[in-house]
Amino acid sequence: HLSLVARVGRGLHSEGNPRWCKYFYVQTGCTVRRLRVQPPSGDKRPDWVYIVGIDVVPGRGRYRLTTVITLSPRFQLFNRSQHKIQFSQQCFATDFQDPGAEKTFLTAHTQSSLAFHWPRLDMEQLLCMRLLDVAGCQWTGGFQIERVDSFQLSSRDRHGKARFLRVEISLDSSTYCLVISSADNFPPPFRVDNFSEVPIVFYQTGVSEQLLRSTVKAHQSVPYALDGPVLPPHITVSAPGGSAATYNMNVTGAGSELTYENFIYIALSGSTGILRLGFNLGYH
Repeated sequence: HLSLVARVGRGLHSEGNPRWCKYFYVQTGCTVRRLRVQPPSGDKRPDWVYIVGIDVVPGRGRYRLTTVITLSPRFQLFNRSQHKIQFSQQCFATDFQDPGAEKTFLTAHTQSSLAFHWPRLDMEQLLCMRLLDVAGCQWTGGFQIERVDSFQLSSRDRHGKARFLRVEISLDSSTYCLVISSADNFPPPFRVDNFSEVPIVFYQTGVSEQLLRSTVKAHQSVPYALDGPVLPPHITVSAPGGSAATYNMNVTGAGSELTYENFIYIALSGSTGILRLGFNLGYH
């Protein structure tokens, strides 16, 4: 079989040394190759790597004797929301200014699309994003993009208010297409109902940031989506007094009971002073 090799052009990283990829056969089908650019001598940075999909199909009509070879980015991002979105590999998504990290960010205006390549293949390959037109918007939790999936993602501002975005990942030939859209027309993945008499704090187990902890007031409900998409779908619920329990959101039915302490004091005044009687009531 006829085989070919490919590399990126020398103009992309003029100081680097593009390397030829492993050969691929010119036969109908899809494959993936990594195109590497080696940094200049003495530079200890890792290689620049571009993952491309290669689709080989026979031509049609007047081109039926022609074999068509298409090279495309492995990942394509589509912003179908009403927000201006910034994307980053999770390892570069920080709250403090880092010029080196900021160079890796990609910005997608509403109703636009762009190709995406991992800045560092030697780091965990998780994508996160934030809404640039929302004041104080924080980075979302990282999620995988190399698999077909659909889910809702929680995006929070500096006050902890959550906005839900819908993420749909499909595979078109050898390209993963990631579409971000508004989740306003979809029901939330979870709804937390508080039928107790006290406010309840809940958060995804394993998420330590205080900003990602939500409170549902007594006799109220709040919508919820997981803040850490790659973490297990476990929710930790905490009642006043420090009592807490963890629940698996993939398992329906009653879980372990959660109790809280409520101290009621009865004051009696008399000539000998004040007598206080304390009652400790545990609520379920």
